[in-house]
Amino acid sequence: MEQHEEITNMHGICGDIWKGFKIYIKASKVLLKKKNMLNRNQCTNLCKKIENVTKFFDHLMTCTNDKLEFGFLLSELFFILNKSYSLVKKCGKPNWFEEAIFQSNNKETFRELILDLKCCCDIASNMLLKHYPNKFEDIMFATFSIATCQEVEDDVIFKHERLIHVSKEEDFEYHALIKHLL
Repeated sequence: MEQHEEITNMHGICGDIWKGFKIYIKASKVLLKKKNMLNRNQCTNLCKKIENVTKFFDHLMTCTNDKLEFGFLLSELFFILNKSYSLVKKCGKPNWFEEAIFQSNNKETFRELILDLKCCCDIASNMLLKHYPNKFEDIMFATFSIATCQEVEDDVIFKHERLIHVSKEEDFEYHALIKHLL
């Protein structure tokens, strides 16, 4: 997991952007398996969208014979993926109680990232339709629905229950912080 911590340039690992994308997706899936993850539903929803968009871009790259005609879109997608992974990673941190302060109203951040993914995919779709109309029919489009109100509410309830549970521990060093969050 540590090898996946930060990918800082557009080319990702070994100069291959697709390897970088795949590593981000694998690392996100590992994070989603954590037992006490904050905002699990929203993180899962975001990761599914990322996976669908990268499949679309994989098709796009296949249609263009990996010519990187859409390099600017790939760099934008990589930027969105980097922000998304950072958010998912924060939700899975062991010191979740510290992150809980920043994660309180993160549904807007999740929505923003999904809308950014949609915008990126829409531009790629338009370009693919314009330059390669015969290839456009081969792909299935991902839906970009945000997490439902119930999923967001479930995340909030889960966090609240965890805060209550931890607040009962007498020797917990962040006791005052937990009480404040409740």
